[in-house]
Amino acid sequence: MVQLAQLDATPRDDDLEAAIQDRLADLDSGKYKRNNAHVLRLFAEWLRQERGVGTVEAINSQDLRQFARALRESIDDEESNINAGSTVTQYYDYVAAWLGWAVRDQYLDRNPARTESATEPLPDVSSEPNRQFWRERERDAICATVDKLVDDALDDADERDRLQAYRDRALVYLLAYSGCRGAEIAKVSEDEKRNGLCWSDLNLDDGIVLVYGKSREWEEAPLFEPAIEPLRRWKQRLEPASDDWPVLPTMHLPTLYGELPADVETSPDTVWDDLHTHGCCPLSLGTDGVRRILKRLCADSEYEFTTPLKPHGARRGLGDTLYQEQAELAQEALRHKSIETTHESYSEERTRRVKERGDELFK
Repeated sequence: MVQLAQLDATPRDDDLEAAIQDRLADLDSGKYKRNNAHVLRLFAEWLRQERGVGTVEAINSQDLRQFARALRESIDDEESNINAGSTVTQYYDYVAAWLGWAVRDQYLDRNPARTESATEPLPDVSSEPNRQFWRERERDAICATVDKLVDDALDDADERDRLQAYRDRALVYLLAYSGCRGAEIAKVSEDEKRNGLCWSDLNLDDGIVLVYGKSREWEEAPLFEPAIEPLRRWKQRLEPASDDWPVLPTMHLPTLYGELPADVETSPDTVWDDLHTHGCCPLSLGTDGVRRILKRLCADSEYEFTTPLKPHGARRGLGDTLYQEQAELAQEALRHKSIETTHESYSEERTRRVKERGDELFK
């Protein structure tokens, strides 16, 4: 069998490449588009060499079944970038989405990637460690941590420290009580569509936040009551010059300096005033920055966290709380397209709770 790590995923002059280019033309530029280009061309080269397939119309479910096996066998191959079952499913999903597009564009009658025989070899990723979520105790603890941070900052003479404390509290409450993904509220490098949440995207009166979703379409997400006041107080403290300002601006001084005209002399004490004066907009905090902030907050907290909290864990934790009340409530808040997705996301927790309740009966 051809090893995926040995394949050259460069464009070829054939029908497969033409269909890939048509698909890429429908995607926004940025990291997502580049990831699709790499994986689809890797798949196309594998089809040519391993299966002798040169057109989209010739692809069948057996091709996908064998490709799923090839992906799985590439896990931890030192020469590949596939280091976990979740990466396998991500690569496979890129291909499946392309073939779904091919059905809509009438290359195929049905999507061969979505048959049971094709997906059977894919690894089970339900037990992988990246499925962390904030339990109620952890959500309360991290919120209490940032509340104290703000209280302590009120006695601090350093305005920059106060600004950072208010921003970090707004970040934590926004993650904890909106169900938004980190990539929906923070800047994603090399993705021009994801520049971070702006104040114009936030309706604090109605509790609604407008985000550029995983679907790469604009979606409305609920902003639950506990997050409203921290965000309102943060806006009062920041005094954004316009609604185009990010809700979560970076505090990195060289980056802030870089947004000012070259002839402006600034300093840590004056940079925010200078940004206002010269009508300059700071850049948003990035997704890596969000992870670093959560790691720092957990390390400095008076509470003990087994591992640092992760941004996506907030979404899953909120969903679990809502799911216990009503599955459809969780579906709507998390913006899942089907209730089956919601049930699948919380099947492990649902089984755990059934066991706990059953154990009580046998004591």
